[in-house]
Amino acid sequence: MKKTAFVIVVPSANYNDQELKQTTEALGMHDIKTIIASDIKGELKSERGERVKSDLSLDEVKLNDFDGIAFIGGKGTPALWNNRKAVALAKEFYEADKIVGSIGEAAGILAKAGVFKNIPAAADGAACDLIIENGGNFSDSSIEIKDNVISVKLADNSTTFGQGLADILEKDKANVYASVSGKIRKLADVDDEAFSQGMLGEGLAIDPVENIICAPVKGLIETLPKTGHAFGITNGLLEVLVHVGIDTVKLNGEGFKLLAKEGEDVFKGQPIIEINKDLIKKNCPSDTVITVITNLTDIKIFPTQNAEVKKGQLLFATNAPYDK
Repeated sequence: MKKTAFVIVVPSANYNDQELKQTTEALGMHDIKTIIASDIKGELKSERGERVKSDLSLDEVKLNDFDGIAFIGGKGTPALWNNRKAVALAKEFYEADKIVGSIGEAAGILAKAGVFKNIPAAADGAACDLIIENGGNFSDSSIEIKDNVISVKLADNSTTFGQGLADILEKDKANVYASVSGKIRKLADVDDEAFSQGMLGEGLAIDPVENIICAPVKGLIETLPKTGHAFGITNGLLEVLVHVGIDTVKLNGEGFKLLAKEGEDVFKGQPIIEINKDLIKKNCPSDTVITVITNLTDIKIFPTQNAEVKKGQLLFATNAPYDK
């Protein structure tokens, strides 16, 4: 599978080298690659005169290349509070359900992006006021974690910060996300005994309202037949089967267009199949999109409580034994 990677956003001047070093070291212990980005591409200078090169400018950061984004603090961080691209990246990663984190005054960037709205955030300096001004809940705790968002107060918390980023990423492997928008159905209500009786695994179904079926997890496509009616994907913990419709294999590929290929590493939310809903509903009993876990027989799922789901939202969590 494609190597896990975080983009680390660093001020071009007066960044905190302790925060950068300890965060990247902690992520490296989990074999997580880190790429440094800044408002400039080239040499960056820390508060203590240490130097490091940025791999990317902020304009070169692409959402689909990374599993998360982390913002490093320092005396130079306030310069990024009003950097439109920095704020836009924080917002983009957050809205894509990717991991977002900040240390110290870097919390001001996340605050302006709306990341901390209605959730507690740890921060330092003037960033505390920005959190409150932008609808967040400033916390005096050294660390705050809420879903895919982590914030820590001080540079001395940097190793914990890096470890926290890695822990969130590992835990996310046990979650499965909606591959399409639509109304959620229990497997027991699916008109196919193999699924309704749980023979192929635990999961849920969605009655789709759109034609693009996406990857429910980040991982490797292990199976994607030419008929396009189903695909299997693994993330190293879960093996997930997505099956489109009932008896759709008999269409022999008609009404299905492959947008990925077997053996390809894909990101969560990447389009895999395009379907012709009208054709499927005309020729098959149903176009419902079924998502099940096939490799863990004793697994329990914890479905979203919503009656409907949007593509990319959490469909169900599991009790799969991810490494803690």
